[in-house]
Amino acid sequence: MKRTSRARAAWLAVVGLLASTLMISASAAPASAAPSLAAGFSRVPTPTGLAPGRLVNFEFLPSDEMLAIGKCGEIRRVSPDGTSVALPTLDVNCVADRGLLGFDLADDFDATGNVYTLYTYDRPDGKVWARLTRWTLDDVNAPTAFTNEQVIVDDLPSFSPTGASCDDSHTIGTVAVASDGSVFFGNGDGSSYCSVDAGALEALDVTSPRGKVFRVNPDGSGVASNPFFETGDPYSWQSRVYA
Repeated sequence: MKRTSRARAAWLAVVGLLASTLMISASAAPASAAPSLAAGFSRVPTPTGLAPGRLVNFEFLPSDEMLAIGKCGEIRRVSPDGTSVALPTLDVNCVADRGLLGFDLADDFDATGNVYTLYTYDRPDGKVWARLTRWTLDDVNAPTAFTNEQVIVDDLPSFSPTGASCDDSHTIGTVAVASDGSVFFGNGDGSSYCSVDAGALEALDVTSPRGKVFRVNPDGSGVASNPFFETGDPYSWQSRVYA
Protein backbone atom coordinates (compact mmCIF):
# COMPACT_ATOMS: atom_id res chain seq x y z
CA MET A 1 0.00 0.00 0.00
CA LYS A 2 1.16 3.50 -0.72
CA ARG A 3 2.13 5.38 2.43
CA THR A 4 -0.44 7.90 3.70
CA SER A 5 2.11 10.71 3.69
CA ARG A 6 2.43 10.26 -0.07
CA ALA A 7 -1.22 9.89 -0.97
CA ARG A 8 -2.42 12.32 -3.62
CA ALA A 9 -6.09 13.17 -4.08
CA ALA A 10 -5.56 16.35 -6.07
CA TRP A 11 -3.05 18.12 -8.28
CA LEU A 12 0.25 19.06 -6.61
CA ALA A 13 2.09 22.20 -7.73
CA VAL A 14 5.61 21.76 -9.04
CA VAL A 15 8.35 22.44 -6.51
CA GLY A 16 11.56 23.96 -7.89
CA LEU A 17 14.49 22.37 -6.07
CA LEU A 18 17.29 24.06 -7.98
CA ALA A 19 20.23 23.08 -5.78
CA SER A 20 22.52 20.11 -5.37
CA THR A 21 21.63 19.77 -1.68
CA LEU A 22 18.18 18.84 -0.40
CA MET A 23 17.03 20.68 2.74
CA ILE A 24 14.31 18.92 4.75
CA SER A 25 12.58 21.13 7.31
CA ALA A 26 9.30 21.95 9.02
CA SER A 27 8.04 25.22 10.43
CA ALA A 28 5.22 26.05 12.81
CA ALA A 29 5.77 29.81 12.65
CA PRO A 30 3.39 32.13 10.76
CA ALA A 31 4.56 33.36 7.37
CA SER A 32 5.19 36.85 8.73
CA ALA A 33 7.64 35.61 11.37
CA ALA A 34 11.26 34.58 10.91
CA PRO A 35 11.49 30.90 9.89
CA SER A 36 12.06 28.54 12.78
CA LEU A 37 11.77 24.82 13.45
CA ALA A 38 9.20 23.32 15.78
CA ALA A 39 10.40 21.43 18.82
CA GLY A 40 11.70 17.99 17.91
CA PHE A 41 12.59 18.91 14.32
CA SER A 42 16.03 19.51 12.88
CA ARG A 43 17.32 20.65 9.50
CA VAL A 44 19.54 18.04 7.86
CA PRO A 45 21.34 18.74 4.57
CA THR A 46 21.53 15.63 2.38
CA PRO A 47 23.89 15.78 -0.63
CA THR A 48 22.32 14.15 -3.68
CA GLY A 49 25.44 13.84 -5.83
CA LEU A 50 23.76 15.86 -8.58
CA ALA A 51 25.46 18.89 -10.10
CA PRO A 52 24.30 22.33 -8.89
CA GLY A 53 21.05 23.35 -10.52
CA ARG A 54 20.12 19.83 -11.67
CA LEU A 55 17.91 18.52 -8.82
CA VAL A 56 14.24 18.73 -9.81
CA ASN A 57 12.44 15.98 -7.91
CA PHE A 58 12.82 13.16 -5.39
CA GLU A 59 10.83 10.33 -3.82
CA PHE A 60 11.47 8.16 -0.76
CA LEU A 61 11.75 4.38 -1.09
CA PRO A 62 10.50 1.82 1.49
CA SER A 63 14.11 1.53 2.68
CA ASP A 64 14.12 5.29 3.56
CA GLU A 65 16.64 5.87 0.80
CA MET A 66 15.49 8.29 -1.87
CA LEU A 67 15.64 8.55 -5.63
CA ALA A 68 16.80 12.03 -6.68
CA ILE A 69 16.06 13.05 -10.26
CA GLY A 70 18.21 15.39 -12.34
CA LYS A 71 17.01 17.68 -15.12
CA CYS A 72 19.14 16.04 -17.79
CA GLY A 73 17.99 12.50 -17.02
CA GLU A 74 20.29 11.76 -14.08
CA ILE A 75 18.95 9.42 -11.38
CA ARG A 76 20.72 8.87 -8.07
CA ARG A 77 19.83 6.65 -5.13
CA VAL A 78 20.64 8.55 -1.95
CA SER A 79 20.96 7.03 1.53
CA PRO A 80 20.11 8.98 4.71
CA ASP A 81 23.83 9.56 5.38
CA GLY A 82 24.24 11.23 1.98
CA THR A 83 25.92 8.34 0.18
CA SER A 84 24.65 8.23 -3.39
CA VAL A 85 24.76 5.73 -6.23
CA ALA A 86 24.21 6.70 -9.86
CA LEU A 87 21.64 4.79 -11.91
CA PRO A 88 21.74 4.79 -15.72
CA THR A 89 20.83 8.19 -17.16
CA LEU A 90 17.64 8.55 -19.21
CA ASP A 91 17.91 10.01 -22.72
CA VAL A 92 16.11 13.36 -22.63
CA ASN A 93 16.26 16.83 -24.18
CA CYS A 94 17.22 19.22 -21.37
CA VAL A 95 17.80 22.44 -23.31
CA ALA A 96 16.63 25.52 -21.33
CA ASP A 97 13.54 24.54 -19.28
CA ARG A 98 13.10 21.12 -20.87
CA GLY A 99 14.21 17.80 -19.41
CA LEU A 100 13.24 15.05 -17.01
CA LEU A 101 10.94 17.09 -14.77
CA GLY A 102 8.13 14.85 -13.53
CA PHE A 103 8.59 11.80 -11.33
CA ASP A 104 6.44 9.85 -8.85
CA LEU A 105 6.02 6.35 -7.47
CA ALA A 106 2.92 4.36 -8.46
CA ASP A 107 0.29 3.94 -5.75
CA ASP A 108 1.17 0.22 -5.63
CA PHE A 109 4.92 0.79 -5.82
CA ASP A 110 5.81 -1.44 -2.86
CA ALA A 111 4.30 -4.43 -4.70
CA THR A 112 5.10 -3.59 -8.33
CA GLY A 113 8.14 -1.31 -8.31
CA ASN A 114 6.41 0.91 -10.88
CA VAL A 115 7.31 4.59 -11.24
CA TYR A 116 6.16 7.35 -13.61
CA THR A 117 8.35 9.85 -15.46
CA LEU A 118 7.52 12.91 -17.56
CA TYR A 119 10.27 14.13 -19.90
CA THR A 120 10.99 15.89 -23.20
CA TYR A 121 12.82 14.17 -26.06
CA ASP A 122 13.94 14.75 -29.66
CA ARG A 123 12.09 13.23 -32.58
CA PRO A 124 13.38 12.66 -36.12
CA ASP A 125 11.04 15.46 -37.28
CA GLY A 126 13.45 17.92 -35.63
CA LYS A 127 10.95 18.98 -32.96
CA VAL A 128 10.89 18.37 -29.23
CA TRP A 129 8.00 16.39 -27.76
CA ALA A 130 7.21 15.05 -24.31
CA ARG A 131 5.76 11.86 -22.94
CA LEU A 132 4.50 10.26 -19.75
CA THR A 133 5.97 6.79 -19.24
CA ARG A 134 5.92 4.05 -16.64
CA TRP A 135 9.00 2.05 -15.63
CA THR A 136 9.66 -0.86 -13.29
CA LEU A 137 12.55 -0.66 -10.83
CA ASP A 138 14.65 -3.80 -10.52
CA ASP A 139 14.55 -3.53 -6.70
CA VAL A 140 12.10 -1.42 -4.67
CA ASN A 141 14.54 -0.96 -1.78
CA ALA A 142 17.88 -0.56 -3.55
CA PRO A 143 17.23 -0.10 -7.29
CA THR A 144 20.08 -0.10 -9.79
CA ALA A 145 18.07 0.41 -13.00
CA PHE A 146 14.79 1.53 -14.54
CA THR A 147 13.49 -1.25 -16.80
CA ASN A 148 10.56 -2.08 -19.12
CA GLU A 149 9.58 1.49 -20.11
CA GLN A 150 5.94 1.74 -21.25
CA VAL A 151 4.66 4.91 -22.92
CA ILE A 152 1.39 5.97 -21.27
CA VAL A 153 0.78 9.32 -23.01
CA ASP A 154 2.85 10.65 -25.92
CA ASP A 155 2.60 13.54 -28.41
CA LEU A 156 2.84 16.34 -25.85
CA PRO A 157 4.21 19.25 -27.94
CA SER A 158 7.15 21.15 -26.46
CA PHE A 159 7.53 23.73 -29.21
CA SER A 160 5.54 26.66 -30.62
CA PRO A 161 2.78 25.69 -33.08
CA THR A 162 3.43 28.93 -35.00
CA GLY A 163 7.18 28.53 -35.31
CA ALA A 164 7.85 31.48 -33.01
CA SER A 165 11.25 31.78 -31.34
CA CYS A 166 11.87 31.42 -27.58
CA ASP A 167 9.77 28.25 -27.39
CA ASP A 168 12.14 26.17 -25.26
CA SER A 169 10.08 26.72 -22.11
CA HIS A 170 6.38 26.54 -21.14
CA THR A 171 6.50 22.77 -21.44
CA ILE A 172 6.00 19.88 -19.01
CA GLY A 173 5.99 19.90 -15.21
CA THR A 174 5.03 17.59 -12.38
CA VAL A 175 3.66 14.04 -12.15
CA ALA A 176 1.51 13.21 -9.11
CA VAL A 177 -0.08 9.80 -8.53
CA ALA A 178 -3.33 9.80 -6.57
CA SER A 179 -4.28 7.15 -4.02
CA ASP A 180 -6.76 5.65 -6.51
CA GLY A 181 -3.95 5.02 -9.01
CA SER A 182 -4.87 7.83 -11.41
CA VAL A 183 -2.03 10.03 -12.62
CA PHE A 184 -2.00 13.84 -12.75
CA PHE A 185 0.52 15.60 -14.99
CA GLY A 186 0.87 18.95 -16.71
CA ASN A 187 1.94 20.39 -20.05
CA GLY A 188 2.45 24.08 -20.82
CA ASP A 189 1.39 25.90 -23.97
CA GLY A 190 4.85 25.46 -25.53
CA SER A 191 4.60 28.95 -26.96
CA SER A 192 7.03 31.84 -27.16
CA TYR A 193 7.95 33.67 -23.95
CA CYS A 194 9.62 36.63 -25.69
CA SER A 195 6.94 37.63 -28.21
CA VAL A 196 3.19 37.50 -28.76
CA ASP A 197 2.36 33.97 -29.89
CA ALA A 198 -1.15 32.99 -30.95
CA GLY A 199 -0.27 29.40 -30.16
CA ALA A 200 -0.74 30.16 -26.47
CA LEU A 201 -4.48 30.40 -27.09
CA GLU A 202 -4.61 26.63 -27.53
CA ALA A 203 -4.61 26.45 -23.74
CA LEU A 204 -8.29 27.43 -24.03
CA ASP A 205 -9.08 24.57 -26.43
CA VAL A 206 -10.00 21.31 -24.64
CA THR A 207 -9.11 19.31 -27.77
CA SER A 208 -5.48 20.52 -27.64
CA PRO A 209 -2.80 19.11 -25.31
CA ARG A 210 -1.30 22.58 -24.79
CA GLY A 211 -1.66 24.38 -21.47
CA LYS A 212 -3.44 21.63 -19.54
CA VAL A 213 -3.45 19.57 -16.37
CA PHE A 214 -4.36 15.98 -17.24
CA ARG A 215 -5.70 13.12 -15.18
CA VAL A 216 -5.40 9.64 -16.67
CA ASN A 217 -5.74 6.00 -15.70
CA PRO A 218 -2.59 3.81 -15.70
CA ASP A 219 -3.38 2.81 -19.30
CA GLY A 220 -3.42 6.44 -20.48
CA SER A 221 -7.18 6.79 -20.87
CA GLY A 222 -9.00 9.73 -19.32
CA VAL A 223 -10.66 9.22 -15.94
CA ALA A 224 -14.44 9.04 -16.37
CA SER A 225 -15.04 11.79 -13.78
CA ASN A 226 -12.89 14.30 -15.69
CA PRO A 227 -14.93 17.39 -16.60
CA PHE A 228 -14.78 16.96 -20.40
CA PHE A 229 -14.75 13.16 -20.61
CA GLU A 230 -16.06 11.63 -23.85
CA THR A 231 -17.57 8.18 -23.37
CA GLY A 232 -16.97 7.28 -27.01
CA ASP A 233 -13.29 8.31 -26.99
CA PRO A 234 -11.62 7.90 -23.57
CA TYR A 235 -8.16 8.40 -25.10
CA SER A 236 -8.88 11.83 -26.62
CA TRP A 237 -7.11 14.90 -25.25
CA GLN A 238 -10.51 16.21 -24.18
CA SER A 239 -11.22 13.08 -22.11
CA ARG A 240 -7.84 13.39 -20.38
CA VAL A 241 -8.16 17.07 -19.46
CA TYR A 242 -8.63 17.77 -15.75
CA ALA A 243 -8.12 21.56 -15.85
